[in-house]
Amino acid sequence: MNAVPRVNIGVEPAPSISTTSSFLIFSNFAISRDEAQYCCSKYGMTLMTVKDQTTQSWLESNLLPVVGTTGAYWLGVFSDNKTSDIYDVKTEPFSWTNWDIGSLPPENTGLNGTFLFNSSVCVKGDLSEVFKWKLANCDEKLPYICQTFVNDSVNIVDVGDHSHIKCPKLLKYKSSMITRVGNILQNGLAYAGTQGLFKREDKITEMMSQLEAHFVTHYHDCIILCMNHAQCSEVILVSNQLCMLYQSS
Repeated sequence: MNAVPRVNIGVEPAPSISTTSSFLIFSNFAISRDEAQYCCSKYGMTLMTVKDQTTQSWLESNLLPVVGTTGAYWLGVFSDNKTSDIYDVKTEPFSWTNWDIGSLPPENTGLNGTFLFNSSVCVKGDLSEVFKWKLANCDEKLPYICQTFVNDSVNIVDVGDHSHIKCPKLLKYKSSMITRVGNILQNGLAYAGTQGLFKREDKITEMMSQLEAHFVTHYHDCIILCMNHAQCSEVILVSNQLCMLYQSS
């Protein structure tokens, strides 16, 4: 069960955040930065990116209580030898940063509070310092957080082929055709005559509010759990073991 993520959070950020994201936290699966981005991309997601203070404040209030205050997670911050800027997964430069300035070498600090990079860098968020950004060895093995995002750009960062890594397997099934008849119990369970059609989705572009999670032995059991829950319309199955139920939109 090493590859099963610890928890999932459905995110409803403050109105000033331009898009709504959801996160999958892989707290017990430590890999390199590029391997982490590779695994996230297999799900249609990206490494978690923090691009403004509003998002940072939301994460401090909602994410840190879940992941704790020790250790570090990879962040979706990239650079190369073609520019002195850092950029996100869509190769868009950051206009806001959260560096732990004391941890940066002198060659990376420019004039008027600017930061300069002339090669590929990797960045981790330090939990003990409220997700302050710190440079890290790109081959360091760290846990990571995948974030949903809208792929509206052709300039997606290329981290190379990392097919050697066995990413946690994620399957998503969604239904808009569930008919629940019979009695519905007070604890949210439905039974007797319930039927529905679920479609598999290869990419996780969005997740609704999570209802509950269970360990199962087969994906069929995950589907049945959803059908028997009066509010469930979609599931995500992780490594054929962890079944997460999500609320209807």
